[in-house]
Amino acid sequence: MSSAFDAAIRKRMHDIDKIVAEAERYNIVAANQAAQEGAFRVKKLLSKDGSYKLTKYSWGDHYSSAPGEAPAMGKGTLYNSIVSGEIQPSNPAISYFGSTVKYSVYLEFGHGGPRPAAPRPFMRTVAHDPSYHQFITDTVSKKWSASIRRAVGRYKNVTVVTP
Repeated sequence: MSSAFDAAIRKRMHDIDKIVAEAERYNIVAANQAAQEGAFRVKKLLSKDGSYKLTKYSWGDHYSSAPGEAPAMGKGTLYNSIVSGEIQPSNPAISYFGSTVKYSVYLEFGHGGPRPAAPRPFMRTVAHDPSYHQFITDTVSKKWSASIRRAVGRYKNVTVVTP
């Protein structure tokens, strides 16, 4: 009797391991969705209309935004440089969104130099937005719950009680 009980416990533990592995895969999907949403929100912020100042230089026109506001959309280089991806495709999944142009950091945080410029945050604006945090929480919890329910349906030896 003990060996049958031990075999049943081992079977349940094996099934639970499979359920957790499936949930981890959906955690990666949720992290990637959160990063893509962050990149989308940054692009939306960069493309908004604002009160930008036009300055004509010998090398061409330059649009500047007010300090503390998102950078002005000039040629679209910054807008087109916004990317998202995954850093760690495991559990916990780590994904990112950011810019590939070097000057984005100077726009985000400002700089000293011979002609100092005040910060024009755009990444931090999205990263600290409470609605973006809520999006991440909702996405992760929905993916996690769905993956657990889906995986539990495949194994008859495991029951999960959800609130």
